[in-house]
Amino acid sequence: MIDEIETENQENPDDVDNSDVESVESEAEPLIEVPVNSSSDAGLPEHRDLSQEELEFFKGLLESVLFLSTEPVGIGVLAKKCSLDRVNARIILDSLVDDYHERDGGFLLKEIAGGYQFITSDRYSNALKEILKEQKKDRLSRSTIETLQLFATDSRLLFLK
Repeated sequence: MIDEIETENQENPDDVDNSDVESVESEAEPLIEVPVNSSSDAGLPEHRDLSQEELEFFKGLLESVLFLSTEPVGIGVLAKKCSLDRVNARIILDSLVDDYHERDGGFLLKEIAGGYQFITSDRYSNALKEILKEQKKDRLSRSTIETLQLFATDSRLLFLK
């Protein structure tokens, strides 16, 4: 009997009178839809087929950016900086990785820590260690020397007092 009373007291949502409620939908401004495949594609152009000339240009551009980088650069960052979509950036980067692997030269392009970076080939590691061992000298930077001079001057003044 209690169940019957409860079901009688519950209103059907379709039976509710909404005549005094203002329609918010009619007053809202229309939304602009931006086609984005995923949250990581925000700000990137949509995929399109590139001409051979464009492929060569972007291949050289990506190669140059990676060459100048001191740490791995993610595909999203590379695509955004070079105004490429992720698909074309991936295609070009895979092509570069293959090119350097087939060349079997002094350095390779590898995917490291979620990004791409040039590294030296393992084949030359021992020779490079010997060559660079002689060049490695511990030196103080100019700013470090100036800081040490300040400390030395301050300590002398304290000693004199």
